[in-house]
Amino acid sequence: MKLDDFFALHKVFTFKELKISLSSKQGSSVKNSTLHNLLAYHQKQGHILHIRRGLYYSIPKGSNPNHCPVDPFLVASKMAEDSVIAYGSALDLHGNLHNIQNRVVYLTKKRVMASFDFRDIKYQAVAIPSALKTVSQETFGVQSTDRLGQQVFVTSLERTLVDVLDRPYLCGSWEEIWISLESIEYLDMDQVLKYALLLANS
Repeated sequence: MKLDDFFALHKVFTFKELKISLSSKQGSSVKNSTLHNLLAYHQKQGHILHIRRGLYYSIPKGSNPNHCPVDPFLVASKMAEDSVIAYGSALDLHGNLHNIQNRVVYLTKKRVMASFDFRDIKYQAVAIPSALKTVSQETFGVQSTDRLGQQVFVTSLERTLVDVLDRPYLCGSWEEIWISLESIEYLDMDQVLKYALLLANS
């Protein structure tokens, strides 16, 4: 069973995604033990990098897995099934963060776990604001973007503006926030106001 095609199409992937893909092609469910053995083999060969339990990163052919750069946004996008890049990390992904940070913040409905560190980057899960859950608007202002050929979900600049002011500690100093927000060229103010009212935080 060759995985080269899957690795080429999935820069970062979960054990579950691999199992679904291979089971679909085979026409029957692939055993977990078989997958674990395959992954162990490809990891030993330097084809993939084990990030954490159930999460892997594909290594380009000819690259050294110990020195190959790992895109933190792709990793964060797979830290939870409903992961959404947000706050200062959303500004960074949009290209509006003044200073690069060694932390990636993502939203998830799942129970928020402790921060996870990998290659000097901290991955921090943050709960979706309860006000949004109350009115079933958790995905308001969430958009998809292409990142190295893979789909990543991120909050829009309009939502990010409000989110950063709502929880500034998830972006940086006020100086950093001001300079970063100042670089945004255009905002849909109707969306900004609508989202601010949804948060119900004066």
